[in-house]
Amino acid sequence: MSELALQMQMKHDLKSKVEGLKNILQSTEFDLKKYNKMKLSTADQDTLSLTKKTFIIYKNMLKIYFDYSNGADATTQKGYTYNRITKKLAYFEFNTEKTENTISECLWNKIKLVSDKNWETL
Repeated sequence: MSELALQMQMKHDLKSKVEGLKNILQSTEFDLKKYNKMKLSTADQDTLSLTKKTFIIYKNMLKIYFDYSNGADATTQKGYTYNRITKKLAYFEFNTEKTENTISECLWNKIKLVSDKNWETL
């Protein structure tokens, strides 16, 4: 009887995990129109440079999510973003010991790849 209860619990846990993943997938989206509108309206290079370095804008506008599965104190962290057009997740890693400018430059390069719909290797 306990084996049956264990199997039922595992099935329930698996269903919960799948539901959670479905919810995450639905909440992750890449809004290409907003990004292109921002890019076209930003003629001033200083403003564009400031925008590149703003970590929060990346996260809110482009829906970049950070996965702290390595632990909050780990030097290498992972992140991902979702392309609705190709229905693919793009993963990336970054080293938290690097400077803020280096990390933002790396993310900006990945965002440019995303905006060009080049999702082979990010």
